[in-house]
Amino acid sequence: MAASLVEGSIELRYSFPKPKGIAEFWADKVARSGLVVFFDWGNSFNRLTPSTYNLASISRVLNPANWGYGYGIGFRFDTPAGPFRLDMAFPFYDPNSASYRIPQFSTAQYHIGLGHAF
Repeated sequence: MAASLVEGSIELRYSFPKPKGIAEFWADKVARSGLVVFFDWGNSFNRLTPSTYNLASISRVLNPANWGYGYGIGFRFDTPAGPFRLDMAFPFYDPNSASYRIPQFSTAQYHIGLGHAF
């Protein structure tokens, strides 16, 4: 049997309206930009094969107490190849330490990408 992965994400997107009173070139760039707020959850687990690695049961995989949680903010800019993404994410809950965290820039993770993440 293969390893198990549970993951999910929700993202709220805001696109900037096209401003009036500025050059068309720049107004177009603003209208292709936006901001996002997102929340992610999930975890990976060892194989479900008995007596192999650490045991992972279906109930453990499906239990939200065993998932990690994080959230963040991001910037989007639409390109012909898909959206350019620049995100800053913070861990919220780590099931390995069973602790919640308040956001700190020292724990932030930065992601740059091209195209939709999901």
